[in-house]
Formats: sequence, C-alpha cells, structure tokens
Amino acid sequence: MPLSLSDSSDTTSELNLLIVEDDEDDFLILKHQLKRAFGGGAKFLWVKSLREAMRAVDLDPVSLILLDLGLPGSNAGSSFRPLAAKAGPRIPIIILTGLNNPDTISSLLAAGAQDYLIKDEVNPQLLEKSIRYAIERSKATQEIESLANSLASTESELLQAAKLEAVGRLAAGLVHQLKNPLGTVMFGINYLSTTLKPEGTTAEVLERMGTSVERADEIVSDLLDFSSAAEYNPETTDISELLASTVEMVDHRFQNAGFPVALQISKPDEPIEISVDSRKMKHLLVNLIENSLDATESIGDLESGSVSLECKLIEGNLLLLEVVDNGPHVRDEVLARATEPFFTTKSQLGGVGLGLSVADRIARLHGGELRLRREDGLTRASLRIPTGLTHS
Repeated sequence: MPLSLSDSSDTTSELNLLIVEDDEDDFLILKHQLKRAFGGGAKFLWVKSLREAMRAVDLDPVSLILLDLGLPGSNAGSSFRPLAAKAGPRIPIIILTGLNNPDTISSLLAAGAQDYLIKDEVNPQLLEKSIRYAIERSKATQEIESLANSLASTESELLQAAKLEAVGRLAAGLVHQLKNPLGTVMFGINYLSTTLKPEGTTAEVLERMGTSVERADEIVSDLLDFSSAAEYNPETTDISELLASTVEMVDHRFQNAGFPVALQISKPDEPIEISVDSRKMKHLLVNLIENSLDATESIGDLESGSVSLECKLIEGNLLLLEVVDNGPHVRDEVLARATEPFFTTKSQLGGVGLGLSVADRIARLHGGELRLRREDGLTRASLRIPTGLTHS
C-alpha cells in the first residue's frame, strides 16, 4: 500500500521525496536505491496516481518529485504537465521512464522537467547526482527569476524617475515663462473693471476673462508645485497640529461644497512628533482630501458624501495616514494610473492631472509610499512614511 512520510523512520531527513509510481515492485526497487544513495537523509512519500500526487503537493512538504511517465490512463507528458503546473517552480520534477524516447524526453525537458532517468539504468550514484543537481538547478532558476523581476522593477522605477525629472524641468521653465504674462493680463482686467465700471455684456466678458486667467494661474501653480516637489526642508512637527492645520486649509471647500458632505478626523491618542517638510506634507494631504471631496460630489441624492482623515502608528516604526471616501466605484486601471503626471478623469472640469502626481512625489521624498485602492465600497488613499518618532 502507498506510504506516507510518517511511515519512514528517518524523521530528521532533509529531503522529502514524492514518488509517483503505480507499480509496487518498481517503487520498492527505487526506494532501496534511494536509501543506499541518501541513507537517513531522505523521507519517501509514495503515491500511485496523478490525483494522489496533486493532493500530496498541497498537503505535504515536498523537496522533489520522481514521476513515472507510465501511469495508467496517461500518455507521454499528460501526467507531467498538470503536476508541474501544480508544483510550480519551487518543486523540481525528475522523469522516470522505461523507454528511451528522445522526442518525448526533449519535449518534457523543454516544458520544465529537471532531468530524466531510464529505469533500467538507475543506480544509487546516478540517483543522488540527479536529485542533488535538480534541486540546485531549481533553486538557481528561482533566484535568477527573482533577480530578473527585481531588475525589471528597478528599471521601471528609474525610468519613471527620469520621466518625472524631465517633466519637472519642463514645468519649471513653463512656470517662469507664464507667470508674468498672466499677472499682466490679470492686472489689466482688474484695471478695466475698476476704471470703466462696465455693465451688461462687457462686465460679463471681463468676469469670464478673469475666471479663465485665475484657472490658468492655478494650473501654473500646479506646475510649480510639481517642479519643486523634490525640494525637501524637514522640521520636527506634531502630527495632531499638522492635521488640524490641514483641516483649516480645506474647511471652506466643505462648507461651500453645494452638496451634503462631512469631513471626519481621527487623530492619534498620544502626542507624536515626526520630522517632515510640513508645508509639503500639508500640500499632500490637501490634494488627497480635495480629490476625495470631488469624488463624493457625484454620489447624487442617495446618500451624503463622507471623507475621513485617519492617522495611526503601525508596525512600530511606520505612520499611516489615510484619506477615505465613499465616492463612486473607481476602476482598478484608473487607480493604477492615478499618480501619473497629467493623467486625469476630470479634464472636462479643468483638471490637469498633477495633484496626485505631486502627492506621490512628496510621499517618496519622505521615504514613504502612497497607495490607492478600492475596498469595501470605499476608496482609500494610504500614505505610509517612516516615523523617526519620539513620543512625549
């Protein structure tokens, strides 16, 4: 009958070998040779079918699989591929076969098998060598894949940083080119409005011109914020005071929202001091809060809008600041791009897509991370920053 790992007396073994073999005589021969190869250094789990093997991979710790290609009801490769998919890259598989079929063997090696052994040619030395090499190759492959993923991620981050720097330089140049002309135009509008005291259509045109110039000035200010986001002037700040100051900056927006919406604040119970650039941190939080406020405007009459600013210590050395709103569902692909410069879903309302991009740059400047996600019907903008805190 099939054995479980507990049937072996080698309880201190380092290798847990899953043997998938329907023929008991072949299993006993293989087990004898494995014991000669590893002595007490291996434990054996014997199963007779692919179904049992799939279950064993889930339930038992397995170092390597020895798979017989001649299982009942399977042809060449039909048992290997589902088992390989189940085992994944962490568990290497060695093929056992009674036939030396080069085409089949080549296809299985290309599909991920670490090695193959012809049953009649197996001996303890060959088994030990094949198993040791298979495990080492599997580990090396996983390390290479992990390194490749890490390099790809780093390359993506460096590319994004280079793009942001280029956009920042462009924005800085545009700000200086646009700020003075806009100021001159606004001065002219104010002068005409005061001197001519226009009425009717003329007054309406001047008012619209003034509104447009103010909007253009806001865009220029956003560009200025973006271009200067890399400047960092930290100071010791009490978190509760920073939150209170932030609320004062956005209170008028909630008072004049034109729809039912409330801002709730959750401050830490104990005084917390942290070294941050207070002006930039308030700018970051204002951007997040105003973004949430804009989102709740489209709820309609079914419920009141709700925006909350929450702050707490997590994991001992991290400060979590979260802005949460009950605005409409936001698609995952939109959240994934929300911090890209100039990406916006509010272009029809005059948005230029810099608010969250500036917030993300400020978060990174503080060694933190800004994450946007949808959870339990709420949109959460979560900022995690290292504390460097002293508790008073």
